[in-house]
Amino acid sequence: MKKNYILLIFTLATFLSQAQYSSYDAGRWSLGLNVGGSFQQADVSNDFFGLGYGATLEYHLFRKRYSYFGVSLRGRYLNTRTYGQDYTLYSGLISNDAINGVNSSTVDYSNSPIFLNNKTLVNEFSLEIMLKWNKWYQEKGILFYLYLGGGGTEFETSTNQLDAFGNVYDYSVIDINAGKNSILNQIETLNDGSYESALINKDAKTFVFTPTVGLGLGFRVVPGVDIALEHKISFPQTDFYDGQKNVATSSFIKDVYHYTSLGFIFTIVRNNFKENSETYIPTVIPTPTVTPTPITTTSTYTLKKPEITIVKPTINSYNYPDCSIEIVAKIESVVSKNDIEFFHNGQKILPQYFTYNSPEFKANVSLKEGVNTFMITAKNTSASTTKEFTFTCKDENYITICHNKSNGQKEVISIKSSEWEMHQAHGDTKGKCPEEKKMITICHNVPGQSGVTQTIDIPESEWLIHKSHGDIMGKCYTVPKKQISICLDNKTLTINESEWFSYQSQGATLGACPQIKMQTEQK
Repeated sequence: MKKNYILLIFTLATFLSQAQYSSYDAGRWSLGLNVGGSFQQADVSNDFFGLGYGATLEYHLFRKRYSYFGVSLRGRYLNTRTYGQDYTLYSGLISNDAINGVNSSTVDYSNSPIFLNNKTLVNEFSLEIMLKWNKWYQEKGILFYLYLGGGGTEFETSTNQLDAFGNVYDYSVIDINAGKNSILNQIETLNDGSYESALINKDAKTFVFTPTVGLGLGFRVVPGVDIALEHKISFPQTDFYDGQKNVATSSFIKDVYHYTSLGFIFTIVRNNFKENSETYIPTVIPTPTVTPTPITTTSTYTLKKPEITIVKPTINSYNYPDCSIEIVAKIESVVSKNDIEFFHNGQKILPQYFTYNSPEFKANVSLKEGVNTFMITAKNTSASTTKEFTFTCKDENYITICHNKSNGQKEVISIKSSEWEMHQAHGDTKGKCPEEKKMITICHNVPGQSGVTQTIDIPESEWLIHKSHGDIMGKCYTVPKKQISICLDNKTLTINESEWFSYQSQGATLGACPQIKMQTEQK
């Protein structure tokens, strides 16, 4: 298949090379050399740009000097690479035998956490039809074009899933609850960057048909040499470009790779265009000779109107406390600083606070918080000029914290970063307050103690569990316990009725103890 694509490209190139000798109305040949970077849009997220380079051979099918558009046919070779690195754990079926234990039982991530990654080397051969805005190029030297094409992509994919000793990585040490950047940094620290394992999928092709589309923008440097910035999108007809097939798809667009480049385009074969001989030469009309009448004028010198140009600063926004700046302006056609007025936020600045050494004006100012307006007025005997401009001093960065209020409640507030230490000392924390659980009061049946209940507070989310155990909403209703009097060891006691059997076993009797009256015998 690869040989067929290459043969097709060279057959077309040979046909076009013969065509240029049979017609002087056709175009000319151009050679392009480019270098740039590539990135991927695939099942595995893009990691960073890969370096690429390429060459193009273009034949101008249609390009007339006065036509709005031109059409070209271009062959391309591209050598590049892309890198991918996921920051979420992969939980699907691992399709590649290199890492699922099929090729080696010691390299098996089937039941282990894994973050997928890939490096894909690309060799692309394609043929493109180009639509150019010819009139812009002929009149202004601006090169703009769109193109559509197709060809073949030969790719080789590898992955970095083994350490320097050939062992699989222990991805369980990665804190998956951290942010994206933190997770990627942890993975980078764990991996050695070797991409040692070739990802060869069973029955998957490594040379596939690849449609392409793109655009370019550039300009003519000198006749015969152009420079162009170009972006190309390639659609290889495979879902194994990144080495892993996550979700089966019959879509035309599966894995995609992009190539952004900067290149030079050289004219290598010129033709004798007939259009060059069609240049319009206007008829020369004789101009009648008129003898001018001498005019006597008196020369007077008039000063030019003052001109004000702000030279520094080149940025207009600053962050507190770095809001002290030097303003430098170029003021022409004035004599001294007495001809200059300088205002800051509507207030006139005295001349001793700025300098003027023709044509340079300088002033050191401290910006106030917010937008600061400035105005420079320069005047001479002929006219005056006013220049208005602004600079902004932004307050220091604000951070969001969870603040402990005096009533024990918490609230989310924003504070200046310089105030953080004071809030931290009072127990405040950075970030938003954790969501407080809504509590409800229930009457809970104490496990293992029949008939015994107690009033407790629980999170609302746990209510259904308690309800299934017979608990009820609200506080427990306390029934006053019936009490009785008993006599034990000649002492009258008041106890709960439910405790009677316990005291009865100790010899107690119901009711109060009988009172014994002591009688004194009289003699």
